[in-house]
Amino acid sequence: SRLIYHDVNVPRHAWLRVHLALSPEVWDRPGDGVLFRFGVSDDRSYEELLKQVVNPAGVPDDRRWLTVEIDLSQYAGEKLKLIFNTNSSLAGDDSQHDWALLGEPQIVIRP
Repeated sequence: SRLIYHDVNVPRHAWLRVHLALSPEVWDRPGDGVLFRFGVSDDRSYEELLKQVVNPAGVPDDRRWLTVEIDLSQYAGEKLKLIFNTNSSLAGDDSQHDWALLGEPQIVIRP
């Protein structure tokens, strides 16, 4: 799946903070997790900034919300698309129980 935020003006010292998880109902069910990807686009090119597998069935520490923070300061002053993607994990094409959750994406400013 894909979620796109269009025309985001990136301020100075910006960081993206987002929480990743799989639904608790699938933590102990078969599956190989979900590949979360995040990137930015200026409509001419796409740059991937995050590629992370969340696999609560195979990695007990993934049985929670995982907070990710990505430095966007290199894009200060630009208007971009923020693009969130989820796919079956890198381990294969097993999509059973891939109930991905994306929580509270926000841009935060760090001095």
